[in-house]
Amino acid sequence: MKHLLCLILSVALLATTVSSRPGGIDSSGNNGCVCHGGADDSTTVSLEGIPTIYDPGVTYFIYINITSPVIQNDELAQGGFRLTSDSAYSDFEIEGAQFIDGGLTHNYSINGQRSWSGNWTAPEQSDLGVRITLAGNAVDGDNSTDGDEWNLETYAIRGPDYIGDLEPEDIELGLSTVEMVVGGLIFMAVGYFAIISMRD
Repeated sequence: MKHLLCLILSVALLATTVSSRPGGIDSSGNNGCVCHGGADDSTTVSLEGIPTIYDPGVTYFIYINITSPVIQNDELAQGGFRLTSDSAYSDFEIEGAQFIDGGLTHNYSINGQRSWSGNWTAPEQSDLGVRITLAGNAVDGDNSTDGDEWNLETYAIRGPDYIGDLEPEDIELGLSTVEMVVGGLIFMAVGYFAIISMRD
């Protein structure tokens, strides 16, 4: 009985680590929606309205869009995003979105769509370079990670007086080493307790 209880607790722990995030994603989503598997090329994310060279202090209208073959259900969650910048001097605003761990993300009130609009205010300084990362996830609304598809885009924007090269950040898509190790340990623990409980 004790082993069965351990098995149930292990499965519950595993379920919480791979559950969906319809209320927004923290910094664990900075490299993409990795709990939903690897990036999928059939899903595209885009951030429109961002200039290549910004005018200092100007506010730009921006538009986030996710295009995907994942079937949409108007009654359920359809998508989510995480938008981050490496500059503390730029500012994003999207109605209904929230800041978590230094990034802007969806919440329950705006996850029933795959496009969002808002504003980006450029830094007041004219000599900065800004890298922006957008991760977008198209979901089927079943509150699991199966059947969902995500992708990620990075952007590099410079001020008119910026000197030097500025390339979009090169982000390795997929699970980090730590996430793979933790996932492996959880699966091993579940397997161990399953074998022990079958012996009892």
